[in-house]
Amino acid sequence: EAIWNDLEAKKEAGTTVTGTVVDAVKGGLRVNIGLPTDAFVPASQVDVRHIADLSGYKGQPIEAKIIELEKARNKIVLSIKALLVEQQKGSRQERLAALQKGQILPGVVRSLTDFGAFVDLGGVDGLIHLSELSWRPVEHPARVVAVGENVLVEVLGVDLNKGKVSLSLKNTQEDPWQSFIRSHVIGQLIAGRVKKLVDFGAFVTLDDGTEGLLHVSQLARHRVEQPS
Repeated sequence: EAIWNDLEAKKEAGTTVTGTVVDAVKGGLRVNIGLPTDAFVPASQVDVRHIADLSGYKGQPIEAKIIELEKARNKIVLSIKALLVEQQKGSRQERLAALQKGQILPGVVRSLTDFGAFVDLGGVDGLIHLSELSWRPVEHPARVVAVGENVLVEVLGVDLNKGKVSLSLKNTQEDPWQSFIRSHVIGQLIAGRVKKLVDFGAFVTLDDGTEGLLHVSQLARHRVEQPS
């Protein structure tokens, strides 16, 4: 009776219980926490990640939170995952607080979306917006990075209240304009491909990807009404 009362109090307070894994069964773990009835940890509540083989937990001591308690049915359901998530949340806030604008950090690309790429900085995820992936226009993040790729990023900003981190990949790379300036001089002849026509001229893409404007007044020696 005293143990059940203690479990009720711990469930209400959100504190943890300790026990020993008796067996790994189909669907989860049976855990001895000092009652004739074993507690149960569903497979989905064993870890923050999916664990295919739970046999390694047999005989191991564990600490977990109570997520379900029914004395009348002798039912006790525990979650190791809930405790891990809580612990990670605390350490994540510490990591967030340690991040500073302008820091250059290594990371791993975890996922791609239409608007950017999420990068793991070691327990903290940050977003590289589409506009911060490259100095050149990018239609989709997959054209620049891949899931699992190691990248070097700059911290643009940290929102502690929302837990969001903004990152830039392009800021860790040289601005292609600087490279273009070093390798070209005024008066030099270069090859390019017409990318777009507008009323006032044509936009031309050069071999290195740099884009330049060919003004309508520079298209020919005679007057040109339409670049086309």
